[in-house]
Amino acid sequence: MEVATIGRAAGQLVFGAQQPSKAITWGPGPSSAPADNKSSQSKKGAKPARPRGGKRPLRRIAIELDQLEVEVKAKLEELQKAESEHQRLANRLKVLETVIPVRERELNFLCQQASQALRGPVPLPALPAPPRIVELPPSLPGSPCDSLDVDALLFTHEDLSGDIFDVPPIVDSPATESTEPQAVGGPAGSPSTSVPPPLVGQQQPTSSISSGSDASGEKIEPLLEPMSSGSSVFSTPTPREVADEQLARALAGFRDLWSNWLRDAGLLLHSHDARPQDPGPELKLLRMRQQLMPKMHALRQEYPCLSKAVFMYNLETGEREGAPVSHWAAVARSMALSPDQLAACLAALTIYRERAAPALAERERLANEVVAGLRAVCGGGSAAAAAAAEPAAVEATPEAVLRLCEGTEVLSRNIGAEGQAIDIVKDFLSNGVMSVVQLARIAVLSYPWFPDALALLTTLEELHLRQQQQQAAEAEAAADAVAATIMS
Repeated sequence: MEVATIGRAAGQLVFGAQQPSKAITWGPGPSSAPADNKSSQSKKGAKPARPRGGKRPLRRIAIELDQLEVEVKAKLEELQKAESEHQRLANRLKVLETVIPVRERELNFLCQQASQALRGPVPLPALPAPPRIVELPPSLPGSPCDSLDVDALLFTHEDLSGDIFDVPPIVDSPATESTEPQAVGGPAGSPSTSVPPPLVGQQQPTSSISSGSDASGEKIEPLLEPMSSGSSVFSTPTPREVADEQLARALAGFRDLWSNWLRDAGLLLHSHDARPQDPGPELKLLRMRQQLMPKMHALRQEYPCLSKAVFMYNLETGEREGAPVSHWAAVARSMALSPDQLAACLAALTIYRERAAPALAERERLANEVVAGLRAVCGGGSAAAAAAAEPAAVEATPEAVLRLCEGTEVLSRNIGAEGQAIDIVKDFLSNGVMSVVQLARIAVLSYPWFPDALALLTTLEELHLRQQQQQAAEAEAAADAVAATIMS
C-alpha cells in the first residue's frame, strides 16, 4: 500500500509519489512569470469588444429613422395643405357672409315690389266734382266775346247730346269746283252748317281713307291709300335706334350724377388726408354714399344696359373708350390694403373664376353656333345685307330659325351667369370689406372711368405675385451672400 506523500519544493505541491507532471502553482514564483507575460500579450493584441448584437440592430434603427423622417415630411406637407385650405375656406366664408345679406335685402325689395304689383294700385279717395258752367256772365261792350252768341253757351252737362257732336263723313272733293256747298245738318228746322268752298289755286289735303259716294251717287267702300315709306312723319325707329337712344339718355344721366358725386367726394378726401383723426369727412362720405346708392339702383333698373356700358365710357370726353391697364395699376397701388383685405380680395377673385370659368369656356362655342345660325337664316355675307334691304328675298327654314333662337337663348343665359359672378365681386367689395374712405379714393382715382372691380382685382393679383417673386429673389440673393461669406 502506497502512502501519499505531500512534498513542497520550489513552490510546487506534490500529492503522492505517482502524481502527473501537472502541478498546481500559486504565488509569485519563477514558474508563474511566463504565464503573466502571455496574458498581458494577449490583452494588448485583443480587439475592442463589440456591442451586443453586432451591426444589424444599428442598420435597422437607421432605416426606421429614415422612414420616420419621410413620414414627418409628408405630414408637414399635409399640414401646409390643410392650413392653406382652411385659409381659403375662411376667406370664402367671409365673402359669402358679406354677399348673402346684400342678396337677401335685394330679394326682400323685389318681393315687396311683386306683392304691390299683385295687390294693384291703392284706390285714392274720391275728389269732389268740379263746378259746372251753367251761365256765362255777360261780356262787356268791345270785348272779344261781344260778338259771340252767349245764349248758345247756356247749357249744362246733361244737355250735351250726340247731335251736337255729329261729324259729317269725310268725302272726296267732287271733280268740278263749281258745285255749291252742300248743307249738312241735323233734323228739319235746325240751322244748317255750310261747308265753305275750296280756295281757288290751293291744293286740298287728301286723306288716306276715302268713304262716301262717288259722282254717280253709288256707295263706295273706304280705301286705304298707301303711304310713302320714305316719309319722315310716318317713319318708325328701328329697335337698334331705340336702344341707342335709351343708352345715350342713360349715360347722360349717369354722367351728371357720378361727376357731381366725385367732385364732392374729392373735396372730402382732401379734408380727410389733411386731418386723418377728424371723423367728420368720413361720416359725410358715408352719408353721401347712402344717398347715392338708391339713385344708382334706380338708374340701373330703368336702364339695364347701363351696368355694362359704364365700364367702357369716358366721363371726360363722353366717348366709348376703355381704360388702359396702366391706369388700374396706379389705382391698385394707391389702395393701401391690409393683408386681410388683400386675402379677401383674392378670395373674391377666386370665387368669380370658379363660377365664370364654365361660362367662359362655352362662350366661344355658343357664339360660333349663333353666327352659323345667322348665316343659315340670312344667307351670310352679302346676302345678309340684301336680306336687310329686302326681307322677303331670303326664306329660312323653320329648323334654322329654331336653332338660331335656341342658340341665342343659351348664349343669353351664359352671359347672365358671368354677370352674376361679377355681381358677387361688386357686392363683396362695396359692403364691409373696405372702408368708405378707401371706396371713395378708388372712385376718385378711377376718373375719368367708372371703377371696374374685376380689373382692379386682377391687377391686385398680378402685383401680389410680382411682389412675392421679388421677395423670393431677394431671399435667395441674401442666402447666396451668406454662403459666400462662410466659404471665404
